[in-house]
Order: sequence, then C-alpha cells, then structure tokens
Amino acid sequence: MRVTLAGDNSGLGGALNYLNPLTDRLNKAIEEGSVQLMLNSTVTELVVKDGKCTGVKVGEVEYSAPTTLLATGGYCHNEELLKMAGFDNIVSQAPKTSNGSGFYLAQAVGGVFDNMDKLATYYGGGLMTDGFEMTYGANTNYPGRIYVDLNGNRVGDETTNDVHLWMNAPEDKLYLLSHEEILHYFPEQSSRMAYATEHAKAQGCTIGETTGACRWWLRTTGARKMDMWGVRVDGRLTAYGMQDVDWPTNTVRPVFWMDYSK
Repeated sequence: MRVTLAGDNSGLGGALNYLNPLTDRLNKAIEEGSVQLMLNSTVTELVVKDGKCTGVKVGEVEYSAPTTLLATGGYCHNEELLKMAGFDNIVSQAPKTSNGSGFYLAQAVGGVFDNMDKLATYYGGGLMTDGFEMTYGANTNYPGRIYVDLNGNRVGDETTNDVHLWMNAPEDKLYLLSHEEILHYFPEQSSRMAYATEHAKAQGCTIGETTGACRWWLRTTGARKMDMWGVRVDGRLTAYGMQDVDWPTNTVRPVFWMDYSK
C-alpha cells in the first residue's frame, strides 16, 4: 500500500476549488441512494485481507468495500509526522484536525508514505502561541523576499515557491523581528528604514518616493486580529499591517542570530 500526499495547486480558493464542483454530485448520489453518508463515525482500523484493503472498522463494526480511499486531510498539525518527513524547526498554522490520523491508519497495516514534503508550512515570520503553533504568519510568497542561511547566503531561487529551499539551509532558524525587538535594536525612526535589493525592485516592491525605502513586516499582532505590526517607508511603525503593509509589493526582512565566538 502506498500513501501519497497530493500537492495542492488549487491557487486562490484553496480546497473549495475541489469541494464546490463535487458537492452537487455528492448530494445527488446520496439522494439516489448510491452513497451512504455516515457522520460522527470515526474509523479505528483498516481491514486488510490477503494483502488487500477490503474496508474499515468503526469501533467494532466492519464495513466492506471494493475500494477504500483515505481522504482524512493532511498532517500539518502533527509535529511528529512533520519531523518524520524531514521538517525541523518548523511552525504550523494548520487546524488541529489536520493531525494525520489517516496516515497512522495506513501505517498500522504497512502503508508506505510518498510525496510527504508537499505541504504548507512556515519557518518563521509569525506569532507563536503553543509549541509549534502560529496564529498569524507573514506571507513569504510576496515579491522581494529572500531565503538565507545562518551565514547570510541565499539557499535557492525564491521565485519557485519551493518549500525545499528551507530544507536546503543547514540551520533554518529564520524569523521576523517583533515589535519589542525593533524598538530595542532600532529605537530611532530613521534606523528602521530598509532599502530593497535589486531582486526585490525587479519584482516590483513599493519604494517610497521621498525616502527610497520599502515597507516590511514584523511578527507581532497589531491593533486588530487581522493585523500585524509593520514598518512604513519612512521608518514609522504601524499597528495596522493589513492596511499599511500587507500588499503584494511589500517585503520581509528575515533575521538570525550569529555567534561570533565560533
């Protein structure tokens, strides 16, 4: 048995691009009696006979079928499975229901995992809550962002949006500054002004007409739940990041600690 995690190329709309076209067909099949919908029925075991999955168990009740399809969602909120797939030093915005329960069902009967590194994960730029949970993340897909390792070296071509870029970094401990940290390290307004790289300019990032600087994200929640703190083109801080910073033409500034004694 091979368990393949499908890559999500759904674009805007996410899973709704899949669900909406199927809803009418599913409802019609239920009305015709060709599909039985069972709610509040947790599968506890896959039934395997002669090396073939023949159905599932819900508690002590066994349901047989010619084909069994595991469609239990991903595992982005399961730190154990993330590490098993090679993701370390990682945080998650996924709902707690994305716990990989279906993967464990398959593993219990000898399932082999495949394509496990195709999932939405974040390596920083967010507000941490509990362990590896993050409630809000900066959109690192914006033009102008770069991925660097602890030595400041680029780890790949950021325009590919390839999560493997992070995995190529030997120590991927990157993050965005918090509101408290920027006030500590950059107390003067002028010191917070950032100037875009040639790559960022080529991607069309916003440049201040009078300052020549760009806007960039912090990781601290702003005035509203939808906002993060950010820095304007003149170095002023704004608590309304969704309004002032969250645009496709804005930037992020990843930071890391360096031990000069080594």
